[in-house]
Amino acid sequence: MNWQKDKNFLSGEYIEPVEPLAIIEFKRDGVQTGVYRNLRLGKYPIDARLDLHHMTVDQARHAVFQFVKDCMTHDIRCALITHGKGEGRDQPAQLKSCLAHWLPQFQEVLAFHSAQKQHGWVGATYVLLRKSEKKKLENWEMHNKK
Repeated sequence: MNWQKDKNFLSGEYIEPVEPLAIIEFKRDGVQTGVYRNLRLGKYPIDARLDLHHMTVDQARHAVFQFVKDCMTHDIRCALITHGKGEGRDQPAQLKSCLAHWLPQFQEVLAFHSAQKQHGWVGATYVLLRKSEKKKLENWEMHNKK
C-alpha cells in the first residue's frame, strides 16, 4: 500500500490490547457530563450503523474511516459501530482494540462508549460526532429568532 497517497490517517502502529469484556470509553474535553451520560446510557437515537464483524484489521480501518466521513457528510450525530468481543475470550479483542485506538484520532468524534445490552453491550460502541457546520447554523438560527 502506498501510505503517501492514502488519506486515511488512522494509525496502523502498535495498539494497546483491550480485553473482550472490557468497556471502552472516551470523552473529549468540553463534552458536557449530561451529554456523555445520555450517550453512555443509549438515550440518543442511532442514526447510522457499521458492522465490522468478519473484517480484517485493514478492512476495518478503511471502513471506520469512510463511515465517520460519511456520517459527517450526512449530519449524523450518533452512530453505533458493532465490532464484536473477539473470537476467543482468552485473548484481546482485536477489532475492539483498534476501534478504541482509532476513534480518538478523529477530531469529529466527541465521545464514545461501549453500548447498552440491547445494542450489543461490549461488542458494540456508541459514537457521538460533532455537529456539522450546517447543523450548527440551523441550531443557532433556531435559538436566535426573535
